Amino acid sequence: EVMPGHVRILADQALGQDTLDAAQVKQDLQTLEQQLAEVDPFSEEADALRAQERYLQAQSEITT
Repeated sequence: EVMPGHVRILADQALGQDTLDAAQVKQDLQTLEQQLAEVDPFSEEADALRAQERYLQAQSEITT
């Protein structure tokens, strides 16, 4: 929710920066990239993998 003076984020769960492992996030991204290379780029599986990739990239930015 965007309101004057602040933003409220509604989420089912959240991770703190201190719970993220930069090396693990990097490894997960590499694994995901390999999986993406092996699937039909127009499939639902590829869509799901790309969503995971965006999530992991966000985690990566937080850990650096």
